[in-house]
Amino acid sequence: MAGDELKDFLTKKRVLKDQLTKFKEKIDFEKIDKSEGDLIVDKCKELKKKFEVDAIDTACDETVIDSYVEEQESILENIDEIYLTVVRKFKTSNCSSSKIEVSDSVKLPKLSLPTFIGNINEWITFKDLFNAAVNNNSSLSDSQRLTYLKLSLKYEAFKIIQSIPVSDSNYKIAWNLLEERYSNKREQVFALIKRLMSLQQIQSESTAALLNLVDNINEIIRSLDILEQNVENFSDTLILYIILQKLDNSSRMWFERQLKKDEIPKLSNLIEFLKDHARTLQHNKYQKSYKSTSLLSNFKCVYCNEDHTLQKCSKFLNLHVDQRVGFVKSKHLCFACLAHLHMVKKCKSASSCKHCQKRHNTLLHIDRNL
Repeated sequence: MAGDELKDFLTKKRVLKDQLTKFKEKIDFEKIDKSEGDLIVDKCKELKKKFEVDAIDTACDETVIDSYVEEQESILENIDEIYLTVVRKFKTSNCSSSKIEVSDSVKLPKLSLPTFIGNINEWITFKDLFNAAVNNNSSLSDSQRLTYLKLSLKYEAFKIIQSIPVSDSNYKIAWNLLEERYSNKREQVFALIKRLMSLQQIQSESTAALLNLVDNINEIIRSLDILEQNVENFSDTLILYIILQKLDNSSRMWFERQLKKDEIPKLSNLIEFLKDHARTLQHNKYQKSYKSTSLLSNFKCVYCNEDHTLQKCSKFLNLHVDQRVGFVKSKHLCFACLAHLHMVKKCKSASSCKHCQKRHNTLLHIDRNL
């Protein structure tokens, strides 16, 4: 809301409150007759409608929503007080009962509202949240739902229904206009694919970046599922490929080292790997101030959980070499020193295989001649 609009909004509220105060002071409830009561009811309706409809169109900014609701409650409570006083006085009158209608909900209840600015990628999420908070709330009237809808919309989305007056009959009209604009299935699917393709590539290993990537991927997949777009088979492979392009080189290498030569992994396997890898990075960041050699003496064995290094673990040494290699891969350990704080490229150990002098631990040497 611009500064001038906010100023006009606050001025309008003050004028309404002044009108209401003067109106209330002029009423002598003991002396009014039925015709005067009807006039008072009409005036109450006029004031109520003026605040509910006119003010709402200028109250569609988050910074003034709370102020708007509180001010509205105060004014409507005063109007309702006058309203109900007249109703009680003439409740036995046929004339009054046909003329006076008491609304079933004068106040506008405070709700936690989602916001939608017109981004088609966000429509499904907004629709679900708004349905849960407003549309499925049986205590609300359609005019109240339309009020909440206007409060939830911003910018391009708000302009679509901006000129629609608040009333019960207009709510479905407003909602259908939004559905028509943003519920185009093909455009939604293409927008989700574009969003997937536009995910930012991770430049270096980062717990926060990996978890953020997982969250974005899961949100996109859920949205595709809602749109009845199955992500299995080729779609699964396509998404897998795109995600791999977004990973840093280190994380991608750790994932691919677990795979067989020609294996095409499932998308779910990659998602689980990213979660596990993020947890490993989170743990490792607290260990960076120590040297790898000193850390190894303090760590429990990653294979049997006893107090020795992996190189001295009898259970690990009794494994077949293929099993040892498989275990090291599964735990993302360094192939040179068997630590879990780094990859072999960054290993500071100068040792190499005693059998072939290659850059891996002797315990992981596979004799291809056997």
